[in-house]
Amino acid sequence: MSDSNLHNTLNHLAEGDSAWITDIDVSEELGRRLTALGLSIGKQVRVLRRATFNGPLHLRTGNTELMMRLPDAQRIHITRVTTQ
Repeated sequence: MSDSNLHNTLNHLAEGDSAWITDIDVSEELGRRLTALGLSIGKQVRVLRRATFNGPLHLRTGNTELMMRLPDAQRIHITRVTTQ
């Protein structure tokens, strides 16, 4: 595994960064809730804010904004969107 793949989970994105969701490794129940909120494989997500003291992430996917705990964000695998 290359170094660039070691930190490809949602919790490693900085404010303003965007990424495509490639895998979601959560319980079935949480997976259904995330899908209902618009977070699913193939969707783009953007980090709007990171709370201080390892608090939750403020995310946007499509027209939906949500807060996500870091332990949950660690289980969402991503490919970063690169700007040209």
